[in-house]
Amino acid sequence: MLTKHKDKLLPLLRDILLLTVGAVIYAIGVSMFLDSNDMASGGVTGLSIILNRLFVDMGLDFLQTGTLVLIINIPLLILSAWRFHLKFALSTIYATALSSVVMDLVNPIHARELFRITEGLRINVPVTENMILAAIFGGAVAAVGMGFVFHGGGSTGGTDIVAKFLRQKYNHIRTGSIFFVMDLVIVVASSFLFGIESALYSAVCILVSSYVLDLMLYGKDGANLVYIISVDPEAVSHRLLTEGNVGITLLKGKGGYTGDGREILLCAFHKQLYPRVRKMVKETDPKAFMIVTRANEVFGEGFKNPFADEM
Repeated sequence: MLTKHKDKLLPLLRDILLLTVGAVIYAIGVSMFLDSNDMASGGVTGLSIILNRLFVDMGLDFLQTGTLVLIINIPLLILSAWRFHLKFALSTIYATALSSVVMDLVNPIHARELFRITEGLRINVPVTENMILAAIFGGAVAAVGMGFVFHGGGSTGGTDIVAKFLRQKYNHIRTGSIFFVMDLVIVVASSFLFGIESALYSAVCILVSSYVLDLMLYGKDGANLVYIISVDPEAVSHRLLTEGNVGITLLKGKGGYTGDGREILLCAFHKQLYPRVRKMVKETDPKAFMIVTRANEVFGEGFKNPFADEM
């Protein structure tokens, strides 16, 4: 009985840790790199940055970015609780609330007012005032945080919920690509407030974030798919299996010109193995004909789990 409870408790603690760490990292990326440099990176967070500036001009200083993120997310969190399973909804509510609070606490613009810290500590300036560095590192740090939250079974709210909903309907579209389209709308809107140059830096941020997020969610499981036509398929296959530890599938083929039947080797392997595979094939059969393509995702032993719950 104790072992059974332990088996359930450990995954729960792991998810809570991932959600907590991810929410904090995400908030730091947004507040200390993007918000503090007037960079609306897209989504609900980017919209909140835009609205924050408008509200501050109206004298509503209490509506900080993190607070607005939480307010805008309320209807989306309700949708999450209704549309998705309870664990995801609760995880998303926790991650969204935590990240919203941390955003306001660590934001260099607001921290001095919150804690009345003197300017001597220089906490009222961004980590970097170099816009390109802020775009690159802000996008990367925020994406890493989002990746941890997703792996913990939740999301950071906002367009994350919309993305999950779309992924359920159109699972052939990658999460990062969905974010890219939705974020682009916010970036265009931000150009009217912050200017074209700031919007262009925000676009750089989105590109970086999209790439890093896909890397966090899918890993480097992109693979090479290779078709090998050889006069000695047995020797090539044996070497790849024994020395390269590469799985081989034999396909029946027929020469279009000669009409001769032959075996075609089909193999998929991680990209880093390609130079080694190419060398073994050429050493075994210098006249071998190879067709090399990219496989964005591969499911099965040695690659991704086909039953894993993806964002």
